[in-house]
Amino acid sequence: MLDTAPRMFAVVQECDLETEHADGHVAAWGIAYEDGSAHVIGVGGAVTMSLGSPERAVWHYGRRKGVSARLVWLAPGTGAAFAQAEAA
Repeated sequence: MLDTAPRMFAVVQECDLETEHADGHVAAWGIAYEDGSAHVIGVGGAVTMSLGSPERAVWHYGRRKGVSARLVWLAPGTGAAFAQAEAA
């Protein structure tokens, strides 16, 4: 089952990297599919995107002056856990 699951990633925005005030935060979460496409949702939920690739999210979130963005891939899970139905 896990070999067909899409990969999950975060889009991290970073600013002031060359200063002592360097900072970063997760701006969005995404899912990358086997065909290369991706769905991304901003942390606040107001922005949702269907993109041709996860890298397009990097472009979108890193285009402001002084802000860069990068992908951080989440480690694949070890499996799904299913709770047994309780007896009635």
